Amino acid sequence: VEMEAVRGGASSSESHAQFESWFVQYNPTGTGALQLRTDLPHTGRGLAAVRDVKRGDLVLEVTTDVILCVDNPRVNSALRDALKASDFDPFPAFALTVMYEFSNPTSFWRPYFDVLPKQLTLPSFWTPDELAIIKPTAAYDDIEGLNQGFQEIYESSVVPFSNAYSSLFAGGVPSYNLFRWVVALVWSRAYNFKAQGFFAFVPFADMLNHKSPPVSEGGEASGGVPTPSEEEALGYSTEFRSLVSASAEHDHGHHHDHDEAEEDFCSCCDHDHRSAPGLLLYKWNNDTHSVRYYANQSYHKDEEVFNSYGTDLCTEFLMHYGFVAGNSLILAIPLDLPEALEAEPKDIQGNKKMLFQTLNINFVFFEYHKGSIPPSLMAALRIYKMTFADLNLIEDVNSPRHI
Repeated sequence: VEMEAVRGGASSSESHAQFESWFVQYNPTGTGALQLRTDLPHTGRGLAAVRDVKRGDLVLEVTTDVILCVDNPRVNSALRDALKASDFDPFPAFALTVMYEFSNPTSFWRPYFDVLPKQLTLPSFWTPDELAIIKPTAAYDDIEGLNQGFQEIYESSVVPFSNAYSSLFAGGVPSYNLFRWVVALVWSRAYNFKAQGFFAFVPFADMLNHKSPPVSEGGEASGGVPTPSEEEALGYSTEFRSLVSASAEHDHGHHHDHDEAEEDFCSCCDHDHRSAPGLLLYKWNNDTHSVRYYANQSYHKDEEVFNSYGTDLCTEFLMHYGFVAGNSLILAIPLDLPEALEAEPKDIQGNKKMLFQTLNINFVFFEYHKGSIPPSLMAALRIYKMTFADLNLIEDVNSPRHI
C-alpha cells in the first residue's frame, strides 16, 4: 500500500539529513558509533560504523527522549488520558498513538515519520491477483486471517475511540488505509518491551538491516560466551557479558517464551525480534531509560552494521517483514495425521499411532529446510500409507527395524 498523504515534500536526501539532525539534537548520546547511510551495497539504506568497532563496544544508545511510545510526555496528554480511560491493550493503544502523531503536522516525530517507508511489501497489502499466486499454500489462509484481524481491531477500537474523542481527531475518523499502514509498521519494526509492558518505535535503531545469523557454534563468530581471560583482556562490560550469557542460553525461535530472557531482550511485536549471536545484543536499561546496543562482532569503519531477526519460516519473514531471509526455512508442512487416521480400522489405527510414538514423530508440524525433506516427514507418510500386510511385517511395533 502507498500512503497518499506523504507530508513534507522534501527530497529523500533532505529528509534523511533532517531526520539525522533531529535525532542528534534530541538523543543525548547522539548516533554513537553509527551513521545513517543511503548508499550501502546491497541494502541501500542502513547504519554503518563511523570507526572500527570491537566486540563488546557500546555502539548506540537511544533514550526515551526520542522513543515513541504511549507514555512519552511529548505525546498529547489528552490523548494519553483518553487511552488510559479506554483501557486498551498495548497494541491498539500504540497504533492509535502513532496514527494521531502521524496525522499531526507539528508532531515532535515528524522528521522520523518523513523517512519511514510509505510503500510496504508485506503480503497483507498485496493485490488480489498477487495473493492468488500463493492461494494453494497455508500462507494464504494466514494472510486472510491477519487481514481479518486488522479489520476487527479497526472497527472495534479505532472507529469508536475516534468518535468518542473527536476533538483529538480534527480530520475525522482515521482512514482504514492509514490504520493498515501504521499496523504494518508496528508489525514489522516496533519493539515490544514485554517486561515493561509497552510497544515503541526506536528511531534510528530501527534502520538496522537484517542479516542471517551465523550457523557455527561457539567462538566469536557465533557470539560464544567469553572466557574470564577474554573478559579481563578485552574489558567487556558487565552488561555486555550478561547479554552474551543470556543469548547463549536463550532459544531464538519465534514460538518460545522464557521469562528471564525477556527481561534482557527486546522483541518485535508478538514475535521475537532479538539480536542473534554474532551481530548485535541490546536491552532496555532501567537506570538510564534507554535501549543500549552492543556489537557482538568486530566491524571496520564504513562497514554496515546489521541486526538479526533470527531464523524462521520464510512465510513468517514474508508476513512480518515483507522479505524472505537467506537462511529461513523454506516452508512448513502442517499434517494432522491422527485426524487422517480416524477412518482406519481401530487395530490398524492403534498400530500406526504406536509407530508414530515409538519413532518420536511430531505428526502435526514438519519443517522443510532448503530442499532437504526431513526424514520424520518421509517416515510419517510411509506409516500413513501402510497396509495391514505391511504392519504384519513388523515383528514388534515398539522396536521397528525399518519403515
